Amino acid sequence: MALVLAVLLGEERPWRRASSSLEAALPGRAPAPGPAPDLLVPFVPVADAPARRGGGSPEDSVAAESSAPIPSAASEAAEWPATVATPGTDELALRWLVRHQSEDGHWDPCGFGAGCTDLVCPGAGSRELEVGVTAIATEAFLASFYTPQNRASYVDPVDGKTRRYGETVRRAMKWLIERQDDAGSFRGSSSAGVFEQALATLTLADAYGITNAVAYRAPAAKAVSCLATGLEGARGEALFVAVLALETAKVSGLDVDAEALARAHGALDAEPPASGADALGRYQATRAFIVTQRARRDETWRTWTVALRDSLVAEQRRDQGCLDGSWDPLGGLGWDAAGGRVWVTAWDLLTLGSLQHAWRFSWKKDD
Repeated sequence: MALVLAVLLGEERPWRRASSSLEAALPGRAPAPGPAPDLLVPFVPVADAPARRGGGSPEDSVAAESSAPIPSAASEAAEWPATVATPGTDELALRWLVRHQSEDGHWDPCGFGAGCTDLVCPGAGSRELEVGVTAIATEAFLASFYTPQNRASYVDPVDGKTRRYGETVRRAMKWLIERQDDAGSFRGSSSAGVFEQALATLTLADAYGITNAVAYRAPAAKAVSCLATGLEGARGEALFVAVLALETAKVSGLDVDAEALARAHGALDAEPPASGADALGRYQATRAFIVTQRARRDETWRTWTVALRDSLVAEQRRDQGCLDGSWDPLGGLGWDAAGGRVWVTAWDLLTLGSLQHAWRFSWKKDD
């Protein structure tokens, strides 16, 4: 079993209809089709995801060696169907994340340059967000169907080293779990508070739902309980990710406080998160557009998707040594400043992935 992004079906909520426009969220990246009525899209495990990514048990994983060249941006633009993500783009991004993972398994938003092979990659963030950055970077691998059980290896052309995505995810999960206290909290002294707790909970719940690994169940359950009891006063992106994490936990078979989840939904109804031009805002707006267009799937869908794809592919660093595969933080916008290059690369990869999965499991059914 592997992980994909899917649309949460259910009752309509006012905050889904009242969100900011995609034009405000994605300036210059794609034509804005109108208001973004839905942002809540959980990560849901399905049975028919590509087996090549590794599955929920070692028996599902197939050892493989791969050093095939990454397709060029130009060739991808010509070959990529209107709503399919570019394989070279996501592999480049994942390889950049692997190269910049710390030895202990986490991603340091400020000191990731220690993993650089030549000049230090710019775009440092703040260590205050290292739990959140590590969580969303790990989620980028899970959403690409890579689990700790995956045994496939590749040779990175940037530094010539042989690496395994499965090992990257294993070390990241170990680091996250070691940062959790007995009550399930990841907050520590971080000023990000609920936001980091929500991000870590999302990743743990996802990992458990995908792998069904006993080692992940208790940490995930504790994280869910801690998050559900600490949402008082949460707003904006923190509340959005918190609800996303709790919904994902439900799908993964974990116990979720129904009253706490209902209150969180109510808070989002009353005060929708504002989608900005930062990486998280782009992801939120993309998911909103997918939900808006899922029943229509017309030329607006195709045009908008291709424009966003082309923009992200064009902005990804290529043929620039150690920078290959990453995206630049957009100045001091939103959480980009705190998360830095690791944060932006992970979220932009998730944005491309959401387009791919929506096409595979929605559009393609009618083609």
